[in-house]
Order: sequence, then structure tokens, then C-alpha cells
Amino acid sequence: GIPPRRAPRLEVAGDPPEFVLDKYGNVRGGIRTSWVAAPVAKLSGLGQTGANFCGIFGTTELFDEATLDELYPDHETYVRRVAASNALAQRRGFLLAPDAELINAAAEASSIGR
Repeated sequence: GIPPRRAPRLEVAGDPPEFVLDKYGNVRGGIRTSWVAAPVAKLSGLGQTGANFCGIFGTTELFDEATLDELYPDHETYVRRVAASNALAQRRGFLLAPDAELINAAAEASSIGR
């Protein structure tokens, strides 16, 4: 009986409209989970070709080491940014606690910043 929370729309500009991207190539606006707020890759809903469901999967382009080093000078920085992003997404009603725990554990087990 309670409507879901609303997030800002994905940002678009221009004519024809195109997504507005942040400096890492990810679209601005929308629900900001840690996959976007503490990124390790450029994410896109576009880019796949083929029949059936292929067109809806999008693409993921991992950042190079220089970009990861700029974002996360050490592992603790990456883990803190993921956890902070997940906490904010939980408070805003876009992420459940069990999911945040799994994502935080994956960040802790990752090699990002090591």
C-alpha cells in the first residue's frame, strides 16, 4: 500500500537527447548504488547486438589500473566508499540490508586498491 520511493531521472541533454555522463562514463541521475557511486567500470545499457535478449544486457568496460589508482589509493578507501554508498542507498529505500551486506563483503574480498 506504500508507493516505492522515487529517484532522480537519468540525466539527458541535447537534441536529439543523449545521456549526460560523469567523468568516468557512467550516466548521471537514477538510483546510485555502489556499482555506480564507487565504480570500477563504465556501465552502459547500450552496446550489445544480436537477436532476442542480447540487446538488453548492455556492456561493462573495466577501468584501467591508473583510473582505479586515482579513485582508490588503497583497499580501505574502496571498501569505505562501497559501504557508504550502500548505506545511503539503504536509507533512501533502494537497497535491502542483506544485499548491502553481500556487496560490502564482495568489496572487502576484492583486490581493488591492493
